This record gives sequence, structure tokens and C-alpha cells, in this order.
Amino acid sequence: MAVRRISKNIKSVPNTTPNKFNKIISTLLIVALFLVLLWDITGPYGLWKLHHLKHERDNIFTSNIELDKRNQELKSIILMLQSNRQFQEKWIRKKLGWVKKDELLFVFISKNGE
Repeated sequence: MAVRRISKNIKSVPNTTPNKFNKIISTLLIVALFLVLLWDITGPYGLWKLHHLKHERDNIFTSNIELDKRNQELKSIILMLQSNRQFQEKWIRKKLGWVKKDELLFVFISKNGE
């Protein structure tokens, strides 16, 4: 019976400490999650940098295709210069401005200097 009396006399006290602790922990976790998300987006290896790197890769790929085309054109010109005498003469006259012996070259200059 003594046990009953003790239990009747003890009043239950509401425990508010764990509730405040849970709020503080949850707030810290939300702030930490926000900071991690912000770092993932704007950090040196984040989504923003990834977007720029993909764009740069696409530009390099396009440039590489254009350079390959130009390289093929130059290879065909080299082959023609090595094998075709008439093409050699035409190309030298056009690109280097050479003339044959006893030929006159007229150069016309426009009014705007071109």
C-alpha cells in the first residue's frame, strides 16, 4: 500500500526539453540540407558548372567537325597540287599572284579601298 500512496502523490511533470531539442535538431538538419543543395548547384563541381562544361563540350565537338572538314579540303588540294600541273598553275596564279613571262597584271582598286 505504501507504493500506492507514493504513486498517488507524484504528479506527472510535462517534459518540454526533448521537444525543444527536436525542433533545434530539425532546424539544423534543414539548414544543413539547404547548404548541401546550394553547394551542389553552385559549387565548383555543381550543376551550374556541369551545364557550362556540357555547353563547352558541344562547342568543341562542333569546332572539331568543322576542322575535320577543312582538313579534308586541304588534303584534296594537296593531292591536286601534287598530281595536276594545270591545277598547280591556276592555284599559284590565284593565291600567290604570279604571272607568266611577258604577261601584264592589272590590279583594280575600288574607291572604298578593297
